Amino acid sequence: MEKVAVTIQPALMVIVLINPTNSMKTKVLLYSLLFFLLLSCNDSRKSKESSSLQITSISIPENLSINTPIDSLFSEIKLLPLETKQGYEIADIFHFIVYDSLIMINDDRKRLLIFNNNGKLVRQIGRRGEGPGEYLSLRDFYVNAQKEIEILDFKKIERYTLDGQHISTSRFDLLDKYECNPSNFCAAPSGGYFLWGGTLGIKDASPRRSMLYHVNNSIQIIEGYFPITHPAGGALYRFSTYKNLILIEPIFGDYYIYQIDSLGKVSPRYQYDFGKRSYHGKLDFRKNMSPDEINQINESVIQMINFQETDQWLHVDFGFKGKVYSSFYCKEKAKIYLTNVNAIKKNPEEFCFWWARQAYKNTLINPVEASWICEELNRLSPQTIEKWKLEAYRDIKEDDNPVLVFYKFK
Repeated sequence: MEKVAVTIQPALMVIVLINPTNSMKTKVLLYSLLFFLLLSCNDSRKSKESSSLQITSISIPENLSINTPIDSLFSEIKLLPLETKQGYEIADIFHFIVYDSLIMINDDRKRLLIFNNNGKLVRQIGRRGEGPGEYLSLRDFYVNAQKEIEILDFKKIERYTLDGQHISTSRFDLLDKYECNPSNFCAAPSGGYFLWGGTLGIKDASPRRSMLYHVNNSIQIIEGYFPITHPAGGALYRFSTYKNLILIEPIFGDYYIYQIDSLGKVSPRYQYDFGKRSYHGKLDFRKNMSPDEINQINESVIQMINFQETDQWLHVDFGFKGKVYSSFYCKEKAKIYLTNVNAIKKNPEEFCFWWARQAYKNTLINPVEASWICEELNRLSPQTIEKWKLEAYRDIKEDDNPVLVFYKFK
């Protein structure tokens, strides 16, 4: 397999403990802080190979205060409350996918729960434990080409049918030689898997170790990408799909979006340009930074998250000076639109856009706490509630399971 030289950036994992009873204002602040805590040591300069590729460049406007009305982006907003059932209460959702008529959720208790498209709980896949077919730590999951569920556990991969029957266990150990303790994975188009090792548990940074590995069906390493230059971490999820491509969640300190194509080749796909807010220096937090260095970092966009692609749109979130912005790039018009949750909350005529963690067809999806929906329904004007047909959700209770919000693009 041809080795592709790409920009090498580490990602730092910050665990933010959020009480599910916290108000929206508190949680928005904590999400904002997440962006500014995601700092590590690396050189953000591009390699000659990656810069020579033909990549779509997307410029973020200098003026971030222009807030795009939600109804100019979306034609429909739908809510899907997930059934609240005793013993299956969900405080948070780490990862979810929409697969045909099913919604699959990895929750805060490391359970894989299956809901139908009406939000009714259907079943749980497997269970935690150390016995045959059980998993210790549900780190990631996906549905493979054979319509089987694969679960990434600590040093093994479990396979199940869609109705929950256990199929097989594949064990591996990449810790001793590579210090690879993967937190995310996906099927490699050319066979085997792509494992996102990040730097979970790594002791010493070394460019001989990588954040991304391509492994064969026996889970033996074929190739590594993004050499690790500093101990750091990963993200809640790392891969999404668009047509026949696997898209890699933005890497800390890197303004590129990378793809894995149908041949298993890794390459840059898009570049985001933040203009004067781009950071081009070398971050080294092992030393005491000067006031000028700290000021430069505070005046820069350091991290992007939640990249999603549809046929007509690109979505990515980024943080700047304590605020979280969502950007929407229209491919047809080659134009960027921005929203800011802080600004929306001041307008009773605007329904909130709470980021986007998945895309399905022409729709962005995000799980939202039930208490947030309750706050939103109390905040919005009667006209706005009528416009988006939200009156039917008045019976949602604050301690119910999360609600999936579907934003359908125009």
